[in-house]
Amino acid sequence: MLVFSEKKTKPFIIHAAGKPIFNSYWPAMIDLISFAKEVQDDPRIHVMTCLFKDEKRENEYKKVDQTLMFLERIKMKHTVLESCKSSWSNRDKIKIFYNHIKTVKSEFVLALDCADVAVFNFPNPRILTDLACDMIFGAERNFWPEGWNEQKTKEDQLSPGQTFKYLNSGMWFSKTEYAKQALEHMASQVDSELLQYQSSDQVLFKNFYVENYPAVKIDSECRVFANICHVRKEDGIFSCKKRFA
Repeated sequence: MLVFSEKKTKPFIIHAAGKPIFNSYWPAMIDLISFAKEVQDDPRIHVMTCLFKDEKRENEYKKVDQTLMFLERIKMKHTVLESCKSSWSNRDKIKIFYNHIKTVKSEFVLALDCADVAVFNFPNPRILTDLACDMIFGAERNFWPEGWNEQKTKEDQLSPGQTFKYLNSGMWFSKTEYAKQALEHMASQVDSELLQYQSSDQVLFKNFYVENYPAVKIDSECRVFANICHVRKEDGIFSCKKRFA
């Protein structure tokens, strides 16, 4: 398990955004799967992920279904939403999630990227009460996309002094009804907004975050989510142990 040294928190959903094979913590996450325990089902939470079968992308740097390996190992019920496109952009996820979530009856929803998320348990819905919000995203150390300075400044102001202060859209947890409204809003913008980043779903989530804070927040303290992109072991930000507390 990971321990966030600064806050002594123990995140249990870990995202290696970008190229996980070049991330110093990702091999440890793969090793930890053999220590992971089956989880007790939580009918309050619907888990969903998008699977994009792009062979070039898979061969380039990651397996497209690595998240599923973790979900299946811990016996966490989940729905896999597959893209029918021969080619795809990350923005496709917004419409796919939106079309699916309209059918979801559970009180809460957990959304995950398909290729690079290590999952070891369900979030406790109490996190939303504790943080006084309706939707929470994983937070990352570096801002992306580069060059979008106006947005970076806004996110800096929302999480001053935090190690992890920038939204990453690869994992999020929400009240279902709120997520339906959020995805409906973003789905209406997929083809028209921020065309300089037209392949990115994250820019739409980032805009939604700053426009709807504090109903939408990020997990800067790594209570549930940790993003290990741009985090080296020698930085000492996390410690990693082969046990679960």
